[in-house]
Amino acid sequence: MPSAEVAAAVKARSEKLEQLKAEVQRLEKERNDAKGDERAKLDKQVQEARKAAETFSRTPLPIDQAYAVGEAAKIEDAFVQ
Repeated sequence: MPSAEVAAAVKARSEKLEQLKAEVQRLEKERNDAKGDERAKLDKQVQEARKAAETFSRTPLPIDQAYAVGEAAKIEDAFVQ
């Protein structure tokens, strides 16, 4: 994958993550200012927003990655075919 595409994917992901975190902070501020039933409703929204942000942050980038494991008597470089 070309480095320009990787950079674009990383940038888009970080922007989306920042948006989700900003939404969590906004909801937390509203919740802290609210009282009664409205506070309970906002508390649930905060939990959902946190879960969405956490789920998104755990989602891997759509970039091809190589991972290999081999068993050998000693540690050495592996050749990629």
